[in-house]
Amino acid sequence: PDTLAKLDACEKEKKKMDAEAYLNPEIAAQKKDEGNTFFKADKFPEAVAAYTESIKRNPAEHTVYSNRAAAYIKLGAYNEALEDCEKCLSIKPDFVRAHARKGHAYFWTKQYHKALQAYDEGLKHDAANQECLEGRGKTRAKISEMASGQSEDGEEAARRAMADPEIAAIMGDSYMQLVLGEMQKDPTRIQDYLRDPGIAEKLNKLIAAGIIRFGGQEPQQQQPGRRGGR
Repeated sequence: PDTLAKLDACEKEKKKMDAEAYLNPEIAAQKKDEGNTFFKADKFPEAVAAYTESIKRNPAEHTVYSNRAAAYIKLGAYNEALEDCEKCLSIKPDFVRAHARKGHAYFWTKQYHKALQAYDEGLKHDAANQECLEGRGKTRAKISEMASGQSEDGEEAARRAMADPEIAAIMGDSYMQLVLGEMQKDPTRIQDYLRDPGIAEKLNKLIAAGIIRFGGQEPQQQQPGRRGGR
């Protein structure tokens, strides 16, 4: 076992040395420029490949992760885009474009509550950022459509939201279950509950997630047991 451990350590060290030997900021910049050219030409797979090579050459450059996220979004690879946004923000938390692209990825996967959070986070760093402002506006419009029962996205958004630990925790909270039950009996009670900042925050998250909708005479909600999606 000791010999195997030493062999494993040696292999890891070799991989680390090989990766470090591969680093080259100049080539990384060239590959980033190539990726930008491909992106502008709508050649998104080629853009991803160029950005990936750039990252291998200089993994500390945050902008390339954001650029690759934009290309992934164009390809519909939203999970990969989110991973790149998170990586970019781990290096530079105030990089607004990454917050915006994170919002876009959540928007196109109908995770509107998370999209709204991403855009709002970006606006904390730049209150005038047009990409975040427009994204937030589109997201709020979608949330309003869902809440009023005018959008077909409500059911899918709610299913996805139930897989979100934050939403699941709100739905599993005994007091929130009481609140939702009271609202089910008397829809006007929502005005009373919205006066409490803590409850209002949770209710607004459930509305944004498509859990609470007002398509009929009383609030409708996705039940915790009806989980689905991915």
